[in-house]
Amino acid sequence: PPVEPPGEAATPEPAPVVSGPPGKLKVAADSPFELSISHRRYSQFDAGRGIELPPGTYRLRIECIQCPEGVKTTREVSVEVRPGETTKKLVSFGEEG
Repeated sequence: PPVEPPGEAATPEPAPVVSGPPGKLKVAADSPFELSISHRRYSQFDAGRGIELPPGTYRLRIECIQCPEGVKTTREVSVEVRPGETTKKLVSFGEEG
């Protein structure tokens, strides 16, 4: 059987692990909300004050808890938390169109 030359393996390289001090994530919205990150729930107060997270990319689920009828009540966004930095995300539940 043919031998692959070194350095040309068929398996993809694993994603590099981001290391460094934790970063902070602050989330604000134009309506009262609850925040979920990796199945953990955070209050609007916690999100506004800042949540300490290890560096990396996170999928946020922001649920409006007092939105008017007809407004989509859930937003999902990706954010990157960088080591030692504060990442801010503003979410609007306003009219869509």
